[in-house]
Amino acid sequence: MPVSRRRHEEELAAARAETDRQRKRAEKAEATARTEINVRRHINEQNAALHAANARLTGRNKALSDRLAAAQVASGFDASKAKKTAGRIARLQKAVATARAEAAAAPMKARAAVAGELHRSQKARGALEEQLLTVQRSNEVQAAQLLDRSEKTRETV
Repeated sequence: MPVSRRRHEEELAAARAETDRQRKRAEKAEATARTEINVRRHINEQNAALHAANARLTGRNKALSDRLAAAQVASGFDASKAKKTAGRIARLQKAVATARAEAAAAPMKARAAVAGELHRSQKARGALEEQLLTVQRSNEVQAAQLLDRSEKTRETV
């Protein structure tokens, strides 16, 4: 069947337009795929780096906690004594708070007695806190000495 020149050119122009559209679509899909591949590769590299850093930190934390535990054992740090002292401090703080509340509510004559008790409680609390700080400082010094010894031993080995 014969086709007129005008119709042939219209069909040819439509076919070329469709071909151009399909080519642009394919090129866009290829560019998108390349971008996705590059992004995935970059994400995988970042994940690998983060995993390696996490593994290093986990190992370092374990080593430090082991060294700390060894230093505490070597220094004679008594966790139960420290807990007991902390409990006493908490009880004294509670007693001080109670005494303050009672002092605020007590009549003027009774306030002097409560103030004396409060002063004694605060002095006892201060003494216990100083004792706890002394024990903590001693433990820190001993732990530092043990760490220095272990590093010197490691250097000589």
